Amino acid sequence: MNWLARMEIDAGIAGQEKIFDSYAWHRKLWECFPNRPDDNRDFLIRVDSLEGIFRLWVLSLQRPVCPGWCPNSSFELKEISPLFLSHQYYA
Repeated sequence: MNWLARMEIDAGIAGQEKIFDSYAWHRKLWECFPNRPDDNRDFLIRVDSLEGIFRLWVLSLQRPVCPGWCPNSSFELKEISPLFLSHQYYA
């Protein structure tokens, strides 16, 4: 995995987008990878439900883009060194 994206989504936006469970989040986050409708989903997600917002983490091989329903100010992206994820154990 080469890219880590972090998004903070207001609960109101999640409701408008009809995102009510982890499967819906996974489906919506596929929009971070346009022009790949038939590809395998090669990314991992984590959704943390906080007070009034959802914090999303997306770990992926391909560079994700900010989806239209996510404010640009709530989208952060970092490239991960290949060495970082090559260890057998982490503490």
